[in-house]
Amino acid sequence: MSMPAPPLTLGVEEEYQIIDPETRNLHSYITELLSQDEQMPTSLNLRPELMQSQVEVGSYVCRNIKEVRQEVTRLRRSVLEMAEKNGLLIAAASTHPFA
Repeated sequence: MSMPAPPLTLGVEEEYQIIDPETRNLHSYITELLSQDEQMPTSLNLRPELMQSQVEVGSYVCRNIKEVRQEVTRLRRSVLEMAEKNGLLIAAASTHPFA
C-alpha cells in the first residue's frame, strides 16, 4: 500500500532594488538596513544579495494561492515601509534602467 503524498506547498522569494528617491539611482544600503535589527520585523526574512543595492525577502511556506497573495502583500508593504523610514525607495525590476 502506498502512502499518500504530502500536500503541495508554495513559497515566494522576491528581490528589490534600493533606490535613492532624488537621483533614482541604485543606492548601496543593504548593510545599513540589516544593522537596524530593532526596526526590522523578524517575520520579514530579509536577506542581503551580492549587490549592496539589492535586498531579498522570502515568504513563509503557504498552503494555497490566497496565503501567497497575503504573504507577498505583507512582504512588499514591510520592505517599502522600512525603505521609506530610511529615506529610500524600493523597485522591483529585472534590470535598473540606469545600470
